[in-house]
Amino acid sequence: MIYVISILSLAQIIFISILMYQQRVQRKRLQLILQYQQLLLIHSQFGNDAHEMLLWKDRCDIIKWQKELILMENYEMANETKKATERIANMINYYRDNLQAHENN
Repeated sequence: MIYVISILSLAQIIFISILMYQQRVQRKRLQLILQYQQLLLIHSQFGNDAHEMLLWKDRCDIIKWQKELILMENYEMANETKKATERIANMINYYRDNLQAHENN
């Protein structure tokens, strides 16, 4: 009877140690995944900032062209540049919203 209890206790200890080992391995994997996702988030934020800076630069350049076109009385092209600046402003807002969504998560 004592042998049966000892064997059952030993089996429980082995089973619990296996479960604890699997849980430890799973926790390490989850920590690695979390670190990887944080790196991806930082990279995407940097990418969004870089894209936003480029869009602002493009927008400023197009506004300069628009002023030059108005001075040359080419109103049709000036109107097209105005539409382009509006599209770029929408893209900047999209990148900002995307960044805020990542920060909220």
